[in-house]
Amino acid sequence: MKTVPYTEITNITEAVKVVVDYIFKGSNVRYNLAIQDNIRHVRVNIAQISRVIINILKNSVQSMSNGGKVTIEIKNTTVFDDKIVDYVSVLGKGNYMQISIVDDGIGISMGNLEKVFKPGFSTKQNSAGLGLAIAKSIIINHNGYIEIESEKGYGTSCHIYLPVSWKDAN
Repeated sequence: MKTVPYTEITNITEAVKVVVDYIFKGSNVRYNLAIQDNIRHVRVNIAQISRVIINILKNSVQSMSNGGKVTIEIKNTTVFDDKIVDYVSVLGKGNYMQISIVDDGIGISMGNLEKVFKPGFSTKQNSAGLGLAIAKSIIINHNGYIEIESEKGYGTSCHIYLPVSWKDAN
């Protein structure tokens, strides 16, 4: 069942910067934060979206125990064709804010890639396997979409799409 979170219209770039600084502080993983000019506002629950970014970035850092690099890009994008996401949601034509997180970590095998959003699935010991399942639920509840692309040995890319709001934040 889809629940509707408390939301407000905001530009989430500052929240992403805070999360990035928190995750990479003291880490041997380098990062590049690329934010397009004039990022559109989105209607979100900023605490929930911050949780999504934290979960994804933690996975990236953990996949690079010997160091590496993560690129976080925030940009405006337009979807021209309906994109069937899964049985729960459809990302329709329109304008979106896209957050992409790309790492050069160990990657995810094809067999595991199909399971990453399933509750309880984890390849890590002492993990409940809920981080990405919760992330997907949050994004769907914001009428957005999240996808992960990866190949074992070649890193992982995560893309989040959130519909833009045509109203400005107060």
